Amino acid sequence: EGLVLPLSFKRHRFPAEVIRHAVWLYFRFTLSFRDVEELLAQRGIEVSYETIRCWTIKFGPQIARNLKRRRTAPSPRWHLDEMVCTVGGKRMYLWRAVDDEGEVLDLVMQRRRDTDAALKLLKRLLRNQPVEPETITTDGLGSYVSALQKLGLQDRQQVSVFGGVVVSGHDFGLPPSQVGLEAGVPLYQRLNGPQLGRDWQINLALRYKL
Repeated sequence: EGLVLPLSFKRHRFPAEVIRHAVWLYFRFTLSFRDVEELLAQRGIEVSYETIRCWTIKFGPQIARNLKRRRTAPSPRWHLDEMVCTVGGKRMYLWRAVDDEGEVLDLVMQRRRDTDAALKLLKRLLRNQPVEPETITTDGLGSYVSALQKLGLQDRQQVSVFGGVVVSGHDFGLPPSQVGLEAGVPLYQRLNGPQLGRDWQINLALRYKL
């Protein structure tokens, strides 16, 4: 589980250092594939944006998995909440979970704001996180109460008048103007777009749902 697997760059025309740098540029900064192509060209490296796209698809998930293996276990004190988003003209809910140190644990986009939706988030957390929760802080949504009762975790719930998740734009690698928690800015579009923000380790994990 904790073994970091080496990346294989066999049968690639470019050196591993070039490929790693291109993938890092794409996920680390708000750049398009063509932007990365131009930056590499300034260094005398002629590579097409389509090749860079293929590199990110091939090596992105592998790097994300290795980063996850290296990551220390999160805090057992979880904070959950949900926010309204507009995706493709449809009303959606972004369910979020972080620990009390601001580490993003999971994000789930769902159409509903009911018990089944809360159960889906909680089951994902229990399945994917290496620690059992000591406390689960939520807002006053009744769906959390029902979901936690079904999982036998109702004794670990704490209700906060300020909501479950205390985050800023920087927790997602985004400036506050692009998060708009109260305004319901479609954060999901940003998280699943070609650029996911400034923290490339979190971006990789979010994109490949690790």
